[in-house]
Amino acid sequence: IGSLSTQTLSFIEQKRPIIFAAVSNPKKLLNPKENNQNICGISDSVATVDIVDFIKKTVPLAKKIGILRSSQAFNENECAAIAIDLEKNGVVVEHLVISQESDIDSLLKSYKVSQLDAIFSPADNLIASSICRIADILAKQKIPFLTSFYDENVFSSIGKSYYEIGYEAAENLKMIIEDKKLPKDIGFSS
Repeated sequence: IGSLSTQTLSFIEQKRPIIFAAVSNPKKLLNPKENNQNICGISDSVATVDIVDFIKKTVPLAKKIGILRSSQAFNENECAAIAIDLEKNGVVVEHLVISQESDIDSLLKSYKVSQLDAIFSPADNLIASSICRIADILAKQKIPFLTSFYDENVFSSIGKSYYEIGYEAAENLKMIIEDKKLPKDIGFSS
């Protein structure tokens, strides 16, 4: 399960195991009033320094980069940190925020986006679910699309595929069922 489901369950279930996959910042979204000892899982986050290094190496001549995210994702602080680091390296950053899938076409076909040298998106469920459409629109404009999650449709990516993350989450489940480990002993990994 992803961020929203994990957050919701952390408020209503304190006994049965909750195993998440693809939660960017698990400590931030879990119920602070509970000890969350029944929760474990795999984070899809990539360190900001690694993302900035990846962007600089992948599109070294880029002077204007867009950071694409949805307004519902829990990645606003991550995006801000990436923007600050890119701006320290002389890159102008344009924040591109969508609230729903129907916003994608108008935003990505806008003049503002046509002026960008590349677009980066952190792990984000709305972006991931629309990845083929986004990648196609940007490819037609010859704008490299970079992500912090693997997908074969993008120009380049850093991070794990959701398949790998799901496999690792299943391994956590196996440890709970077969090895009788407690979620609190498994913890969070990325």
